[in-house]
Amino acid sequence: MARRPRLSGELQAVSQSVHFGQFNVQNPQENVEQISEPGSPEAATYDGRVAGIENDAIVGWAWDSARPYDPVAVELYIDDLLVGRGMADQFDAELARTRHGNGAHRFELRLDRLPARLPPFLVRFVIADTEVELSPSISVATLDEAERLLVGSEYTGQVTGIANGAVTGWAFNRRNPHEQPKVTLRDGDKEVLTLAAGEQATMVMEGGLTANAFRFQLALPGDVLDGRLHAFSVTVGASRRELAGSPVLFGASDVGSIGRSLAAVLDRIEKIERRVDAIKPTWDVVQLEKQMMAKLMEPVDLLLNVHRDSIDRELSVVRRRLVELSLHTPGMEADLIAPAAGEALIEHVSAPLRAEFDALDRLVPIVRVDLGSPTQLVRPHGLEWCASGISVGGSGSLELDAIVPPSVSVVLRGAGAREPAEFGAIVVGFNGSPMSGRFDVDEGGSWAFTGNMIGQPTDSPAGRGLQIDYLSDIANPGGSLTLSDMAIYGAGRAPPHVFQDPPTTVAVDLGAESAHGGWHSVEIGHRGGVCWMGEASEMTVTIRAAGAYRIYIPEVRPLTPEIMPKLQMLVDGEPVAVRVSRLARNQGAYAVHGTCTLPAGAGDTRVLRIFFPNDAVRSPAELGFNEDLRPLTIAVRCIVISADAA
Repeated sequence: MARRPRLSGELQAVSQSVHFGQFNVQNPQENVEQISEPGSPEAATYDGRVAGIENDAIVGWAWDSARPYDPVAVELYIDDLLVGRGMADQFDAELARTRHGNGAHRFELRLDRLPARLPPFLVRFVIADTEVELSPSISVATLDEAERLLVGSEYTGQVTGIANGAVTGWAFNRRNPHEQPKVTLRDGDKEVLTLAAGEQATMVMEGGLTANAFRFQLALPGDVLDGRLHAFSVTVGASRRELAGSPVLFGASDVGSIGRSLAAVLDRIEKIERRVDAIKPTWDVVQLEKQMMAKLMEPVDLLLNVHRDSIDRELSVVRRRLVELSLHTPGMEADLIAPAAGEALIEHVSAPLRAEFDALDRLVPIVRVDLGSPTQLVRPHGLEWCASGISVGGSGSLELDAIVPPSVSVVLRGAGAREPAEFGAIVVGFNGSPMSGRFDVDEGGSWAFTGNMIGQPTDSPAGRGLQIDYLSDIANPGGSLTLSDMAIYGAGRAPPHVFQDPPTTVAVDLGAESAHGGWHSVEIGHRGGVCWMGEASEMTVTIRAAGAYRIYIPEVRPLTPEIMPKLQMLVDGEPVAVRVSRLARNQGAYAVHGTCTLPAGAGDTRVLRIFFPNDAVRSPAELGFNEDLRPLTIAVRCIVISADAA
């Protein structure tokens, strides 16, 4: 329960000897509610109100007018049971307009637990560490209403079983359908792993509705092959609420358990036979025995099938781990791989980066191809061989005659860059899936691309190998680029650096590397990966130190066109002069050009901040577009930063 402060002895002594306005000297006990200790919670001025239930959350506001910029905590009670707690720290424009501090005093709260009785419930709201109760209380009439208010109720999903050594299923956030939910695999009470669900697929929800949910595959650990029975459950989000179909059982399938089960069945058969022998039958004994044996053999067949399936599932775990191991230990085929020579490194002393293209950090690629001259390992489609490699004058692909895993990382190197901003108009894909990564461009025109796949590979033969696409409605291909060599690594295992020195231009394709710092998860489309930005975002790059910098965003799709004139940018805290223009071939999209100058003496790390005023930020739900409650501003695919040496 919330506590009520008591008057101190010193304050009571003062209250009996001094008259303060309406203070009753003869009966000081009547004044307990009028005076409280300096600095106590009751000395502050608390206020707030419960607005109601929105999207399965209880919303309202609360603040302390004596500390208008500090958030307060709100506790939820059913009777005397604490059932939830949260902060009133969300921004609300109406609170800011009515001068409630900085306006960040809105709360959206859910229940962490329910009492051990059935509804109806009355949920009370108390500012933590006080007796200040917010009104009105919320009445919960049914158990269904109460469960919708529980933490994690925004998620739905299903565990579909165990296949190929992994627990499979799907998950979906009903309030934020674009979120890739994070699912957690547990073995009993032990947490095994947490991963973001991946591939989208159409699933049937409650009531027959369909939605693009996210599938997951949670690989079982090797220690499940211990012959014991395991109960695997899957939870989603921050709550511990299990998905439907959870838990699923795994093991035990050893020969001893099969023998024990068969022995129990045989014992039952012997007991029945003894009872039959004691009966003097007046019917066909042979037919009776056939019927009895058929009934008795049914559970035996079922038992054998269950154990056979269990053994198959255990073998699938072994097969999956062997495949994962093979991806990290590629075969050393002489005609495909030229491993770098070994080099002794002293511990804690990093070797200097070298300009040559070899597997830095001692990483050996699965496949490396020198494209300086035609080779049978690569067949161009839509691209042509030239004197120094593959000419990249437009969109095309390179079919690779080599065995690689479905998901990979790619490093490309080439030369001939004339306008670094042109790399903002290139989308690189592999096996039909776009890639997220960056182009590093040197001042001499040399360039390198390092990327990771952000989608599922295609099964179509036309999608195999490397794809390079120019977005012709954003920038015209220069026709001067050449691709000189290519290396394929296991997913996420490409070297972090290629150039010896920091590049003069960095073009970042937003995707897997940028799903943070204010950017939401990547949305995959025909232009590659697109990320939506919230109120503000930050992106950190390593780039050559210079005085002047140029920022170029080749395509911006705003939630509403009215916010584009309000776009602001900073580089290392210095304001950027921004120019916004509509794209000629797409009136709903814009290009953004920016320039700024930094003081001398700065290093090679740059932080680009993009933001909008708070009053310009809305969610699609607020604008009536859909049910997405995220505060969104713009969708961006690529951002280019160039250092102009003065």
